[in-house]
Amino acid sequence: MTDQDADAEAAGDPALQQTAQRGGPRTFAGVAALSAALLLLLSQGWYRGVEAALAGHALSGLLGFPVMISRPLRTVFFAFHGTGPAHMLGLQVTLGCSSDLLLAPVLLFTGLLLLFGHSSASRVLLAASVAAAVVVLVNTLRLILIALLVDWWGVETGFGWGHTLFGSVLTLAGMAVALGVFVVAVGRERRGGARSA
Repeated sequence: MTDQDADAEAAGDPALQQTAQRGGPRTFAGVAALSAALLLLLSQGWYRGVEAALAGHALSGLLGFPVMISRPLRTVFFAFHGTGPAHMLGLQVTLGCSSDLLLAPVLLFTGLLLLFGHSSASRVLLAASVAAAVVVLVNTLRLILIALLVDWWGVETGFGWGHTLFGSVLTLAGMAVALGVFVVAVGRERRGGARSA
């Protein structure tokens, strides 16, 4: 079989066309997503510092709380009940309270879909972007909720309910939305592909 025969066969076979299209930008994006997942896990301390800073800016901007941010300590300190800087409470973003362990699977799943899946790269990347934004936003809202409940109900009650119950429910809801984005984006395309075949 000559090269021209092979090219003609590939041009007529949709499966071979899809395999040929896997190279280039799609493969690069898939490898980049997998690398980003690994990098996020390896640099989780830095990332948690960024999360603390993001939460601090949100607490100051949305709730008007006086805040101090320590990125090296991965902690946002805020004054509640209008007590001022002398009575600040610190919320430390530990690994268990970070979106790091929630964002890494989104990136991992994105990389695998790009490298081995059949959905269009643009749909996968759009779904990944929305899912990642949801994960980060929900975790920031969880930290804001904890601070708000501490302000309303005091440290023991507010932190306990905000961290353990309401924060967990909010995180689970956020992950469900992020997963739903992927299912809808990938599922619609497959149903559309099945109708047109």
